[in-house]
Amino acid sequence: MFAGFSGSPGAQAAIDFFRSPSSLRELQKRFRQQGYAKFPPAYQVIVRCGVDMETAINAVYENHVVLDSVPVIE
Repeated sequence: MFAGFSGSPGAQAAIDFFRSPSSLRELQKRFRQQGYAKFPPAYQVIVRCGVDMETAINAVYENHVVLDSVPVIE
């Protein structure tokens, strides 16, 4: 799930980050350093982006957190 305002540079940056093989390899490396053999079931990632004319021009990893439990949405 991606959080952000529709059409916002932040939402675009998040999608760009997760579409980038090199960004995902770096994220997976960070998870492995925490002891995860693969991507955890639930996590949040914060990406920072530069903006030009309301368009994200990059997406850079800032931080992440692995969630212990996932709420059930009914």
